Amino acid sequence: MSFKKFIVGTDNHGELGCPIAIKKFLDFCEDWKPHYRIHLGDVFDFACLRRGASQEDKADGVSEDFNAGMNFLEAYRPHFLTLGNHDDRIWMNTVKCADGILRERCQELAAASERRF
Repeated sequence: MSFKKFIVGTDNHGELGCPIAIKKFLDFCEDWKPHYRIHLGDVFDFACLRRGASQEDKADGVSEDFNAGMNFLEAYRPHFLTLGNHDDRIWMNTVKCADGILRERCQELAAASERRF
C-alpha cells in the first residue's frame, strides 16, 4: 500500500492574509509535494459585504480582496475546494443585495470565480 500525502489550507482571507505566512505555506507545498491540496474555505474576506459592516469596511470595496484570494488559489492550486462563510458573501449578495450596483458586481465576481475554480 502506498501512502498519499495531503495538505490543508484554510482561512487566508484575501487581502488580509499575511504575505510572509502565505509565502512560507506555498514554499512548503512546493518542497513537500503533497498528492492532494485541499482548501477548506474563506479564500476571501469580503468584510464590506458582511451584515453590520462599518462605513469604513464598505468603503474598501471587493476587488482587491477578490484578486488577492484568486492569486492565492492560483499559486496553491487546490485539488479540492470548499467555500467558507466569508466566500459565500458574494453569492448571497447576487440575489439579496438591495444596492443594484453592488448586486451586479457580486454577480460578476461569482461568475468569474466559478469560471476560474
